[in-house]
Amino acid sequence: MPPPRFPFDRKQLKNYPTQPGVYFMKGRQGQILYIGKAKNLRTRLKSYFQKPSALPPKVFALMTQVTAIETEITGSELEALLLEARLIKQHQPFYNRMVKHFQHLLFLKVSLGEPAPRVEVSLEMDDPEAVYYGPFSSRADLEMRIDAINRAFALRSCDAQTYARHHLSPCTHYQIGMCAGPCAGETQEKAYQGNVQDFLDYMDGKPCHTVDLLTSKREAYAEALLFERAAVVNDLLESLDEFRQKHWERLQAVEAHHCIIVLPAIEPDAYRLLVVLHGLPREWRTFSMKQPDWDSLKQWLCTWRAEKSKLVTSIPKELYEEARLISRWLRQNPPQGGWVVHFGEKSLNALMSELQCVLLAGESGWHPDETPELGWDECLLEKETVEMG
Repeated sequence: MPPPRFPFDRKQLKNYPTQPGVYFMKGRQGQILYIGKAKNLRTRLKSYFQKPSALPPKVFALMTQVTAIETEITGSELEALLLEARLIKQHQPFYNRMVKHFQHLLFLKVSLGEPAPRVEVSLEMDDPEAVYYGPFSSRADLEMRIDAINRAFALRSCDAQTYARHHLSPCTHYQIGMCAGPCAGETQEKAYQGNVQDFLDYMDGKPCHTVDLLTSKREAYAEALLFERAAVVNDLLESLDEFRQKHWERLQAVEAHHCIIVLPAIEPDAYRLLVVLHGLPREWRTFSMKQPDWDSLKQWLCTWRAEKSKLVTSIPKELYEEARLISRWLRQNPPQGGWVVHFGEKSLNALMSELQCVLLAGESGWHPDETPELGWDECLLEKETVEMG
């Protein structure tokens, strides 16, 4: 049996670049069917035609529809990865699995803009008055956590319509102590607001009155030999602690990532600089070494250094994949194909000096995967001198 023939002429493959970048596979109507990335674009595209019969069914179905392939070159593999993630969200091609993963991410939302805030599941971070935590991938697990939060902090689970209907006529949840009953009157509404703030404090790692009371109640039950009741309270506390721990682990995984990533650029004698704050990509800048504008670069650093102090409680859905890719790249030791300058607690002069050192060292032939033998100590000494001055 002759090998299957695809609409795209494989003879064109020799014309594709060997640099890293992103490729777009398009159909007969010009629609984008698939977006991919590669360290070597030509090699990656050739792999689709080496053994067509051995391709996975979904990939084979894709190739039977591809009539054109376009590329966009980048200076590095990391930039290609991040560009691919952004373009997939923008175009949402049918054959990209990341589209579905991105669409199903969820957040825990605290609706502070309402008279009686509630904790709920949200698909988007579209309320500027709300506080969000996440994202999370499992709706069932998130709803279970919300149930535990409502029980522990006596928060309402009813929607806005039900809450309005119960105004001054509280439901049974208030009667049996499962809700602080903000609909029962002004006194209860103030107490309810205190419970909401107590939950926010708990998630921020601050002292929490509610958790202290639950801990005391668990110990009291245990001393009275009411072990089943003590176990119920203990399970509730463990569920809360596990949720907060996961939240903090996720934030800490990106919170330490305040840095400038320096990567090769397409242009000769230039670099691509990426600001990363809270693990999130904030801005790209191409910096030319032919006529380096150090003053402009320092002002750019100053602007983003000031942004570093702003707190975040969640990762925006549209940046989640890029944050994950950056975190994985930064965990490499050393990061492959680029340099990293961490903000830390450095002064602006110290930060600028270190970044300048990296750029100049790269110009002198320092390979990204090596520590420079010359020049680095002098740069460190220069940094210390600037700080002392």
